[in-house]
Amino acid sequence: MAVKRTTAQHGYQLLVANFSGGGDPSQGRNPVSIRHEFVYQHCPEIPGKTSEFGPGTEAESTPGLRTKMGTLDYTTPPMPLPSAATITVASTDFTAPASLLLSDFELVSDEDYNAATGTTYTNEDITNTPPNGALTLFDTTGPNFINVPANVPITPGTVTISWTSGGTVRSQTDDGVGGFAGDGNPAGSAITYATGAITLDTAALPPDGATTILITYTADITPAEIGTNLAAAIDALPGFNATALGPAITVVGPPGLDGLDLRFEAVYGGAVQNFTLNPADGSLAGAEPWLGPPDIT
Repeated sequence: MAVKRTTAQHGYQLLVANFSGGGDPSQGRNPVSIRHEFVYQHCPEIPGKTSEFGPGTEAESTPGLRTKMGTLDYTTPPMPLPSAATITVASTDFTAPASLLLSDFELVSDEDYNAATGTTYTNEDITNTPPNGALTLFDTTGPNFINVPANVPITPGTVTISWTSGGTVRSQTDDGVGGFAGDGNPAGSAITYATGAITLDTAALPPDGATTILITYTADITPAEIGTNLAAAIDALPGFNATALGPAITVVGPPGLDGLDLRFEAVYGGAVQNFTLNPADGSLAGAEPWLGPPDIT
């Protein structure tokens, strides 16, 4: 894949003689110099190609498309600073794919990072009212209580509730639409995925006394989990680092003029815009040095 790199040549220092007006030493009137030096640099672009070390690390000698002119400027010379950006996961609806375009890389949801499947919680204890070998109907609203699962919403089709009856492990598995199949009386059991409200009917297989009622399920993926997954994918790209704090991802890219020219956009396959990008102008920002105007003194 062809890429460009921007290089900087040594600066040119030109001495100039710009005076505010004429002078006549015989009249005691000397010319006043208003400019005496002009300093600038040429920054030619050169083509490169992607190598195992990332885009543009193998430069060629053929001239590029243009040569910029100015001077390299720093906030604290000569300390270069990396380019940077932030990504915030604004929606977990990745029914249509979303692509993050970063430099010459494209990261596609559910191909390069997981944006669909949340965390699975195994054998979470939801016992509240202690089983006594006779109670068969349990509900998150009582009177024989079980607890609401700790992580909601729950992904349909991922729920298994288990208990021990007669020394044997029994279970019911949800059908993806709020009902259950399995042991006991699954026709009397139900779940609301959004809130975690559950009714469990174990007749005629009541949980043994002094045992527990357990649930295994997968929670809907959260913006923070997507942020962590996407940050890991970006961090694996050559020349980039990324960290996630909840749904917010901080991206650090290359320094210098090339860092300022790197593409930073999102493309969506549907109507949902999954990310908020900063900056939102299509490229990374903050890299130093930048190309400023020539120095005139």
